[in-house]
Amino acid sequence: MKERERTRIVKFRILIVDDEPGICEIFSYILKKHGYESVRSFVDGLEAAKAFENDPNFADIVLIDYRMPGMDGLTAGRIIKKINPNVKLVMISAFEDPPVKVHDEIFDGVLRKPVNQEQLICATESVTSVGKCPNATSA
Repeated sequence: MKERERTRIVKFRILIVDDEPGICEIFSYILKKHGYESVRSFVDGLEAAKAFENDPNFADIVLIDYRMPGMDGLTAGRIIKKINPNVKLVMISAFEDPPVKVHDEIFDGVLRKPVNQEQLICATESVTSVGKCPNATSA
């Protein structure tokens, strides 16, 4: 895996949305280490929704926390998906079993907190078809 981390460049634009800045920083570091060049983050859903209102192609993949103060991940995800139906949304949740309705409606995958490096990369790759990960959870 180390050689893959250093040599590949992945052109997908990723947006991380989580109210915990530390999670945004760690996810960004891991994704960049694995070749994802364009990784941005916001700490609330409203910022993410506004970014897509200003530029419908702001990101190809959005990793978004389900529960955040202000605008939650479900509300922001609905807005983002309405603006750009092609964006891939991955819900991040500490819930053992998030509402099934959430999965079916707009999310392309789910990450359960705590998230390790392999899970993050697998979830990202599973929604982009960059790679196949045996432990990836699809919605």
